[in-house]
Amino acid sequence: MCMNGSNSGVTRQASSGLFHLISVIYSICSISLDLAK
Repeated sequence: MCMNGSNSGVTRQASSGLFHLISVIYSICSISLDLAK
């Protein structure tokens, strides 16, 4: 029970971090494209 709870918490944190990373990369790409124009 406790293990499942901590595992789901870790998974949620990992997916949240991954989403944040993708958002940052997307922002950098957008800025780069704007500068390239």
